Amino acid sequence: MKKIVTDTNVWYKIGQDYSHFPDEPNVELPIPVLFELFTSQNLTKNQSTFADLKLAIAAILDFKAEIIFNHFNPIQALIKNHYPEYDAKSGVENYLKEFSALRKLSFEDCSTVDLSNFRNVISPTTDYYNKVSVAYKSEIRKIGKSNFHNWDTMPKTKEIVIDLMNSEIEASQLGFPKIQDFDFSRVELFINIFNKQLRDIAITGERMKDNDWNDIFLLVYVNPGSEYWTYEKKWIRKISELGFEKYLYGPQN
Repeated sequence: MKKIVTDTNVWYKIGQDYSHFPDEPNVELPIPVLFELFTSQNLTKNQSTFADLKLAIAAILDFKAEIIFNHFNPIQALIKNHYPEYDAKSGVENYLKEFSALRKLSFEDCSTVDLSNFRNVISPTTDYYNKVSVAYKSEIRKIGKSNFHNWDTMPKTKEIVIDLMNSEIEASQLGFPKIQDFDFSRVELFINIFNKQLRDIAITGERMKDNDWNDIFLLVYVNPGSEYWTYEKKWIRKISELGFEKYLYGPQN
């Protein structure tokens, strides 16, 4: 039975209509989705967005017995592919407790909450990936855009991801050796989309936004034989353009 990895927008959809929740008992909710909901600007924007957020959170709470919660952050999830015995502390229960409390609150209770400190956790990471793209931009300056289209950036992209894993391994202090070679076929959807995104940023000069990297790194949880459920047309298009439609879960409308 295929695992279905869910994007954040899926829970807004389910919150509006519980019939959208699949009958299959294999729906996975990665912890970045919990973080994105917990720090969502919808909390304080207006009554309508607050109501939508509460419905999304209510859906997670009501279906929690049927959800597979993945407590690994994206880099830890990558490491887990290499070291199956790797583990990390789970923050899932803390999020669910916060959601249970939020469910009882009104918009007036939450409208003055300062979310900047939470979102500041994401922004430095986004800045990092924007800086990473500089290496690709430098190559464009050297060889020109037309030649850049033929330049294979995948080895560089894989090197970046391995460096991220090794930084996490070092920080965890669990005694795992640094990763030298990694089987990227386990995360082929992620590595291809990440590589394309870095290339696109280098070519267009656009900057990656906070939600962009969060969406891309959700793909880490999608392994061969599993599917990704999202309603985000941009990512559905990019996944399809690269020929990975097999990873898309059916209901995308």
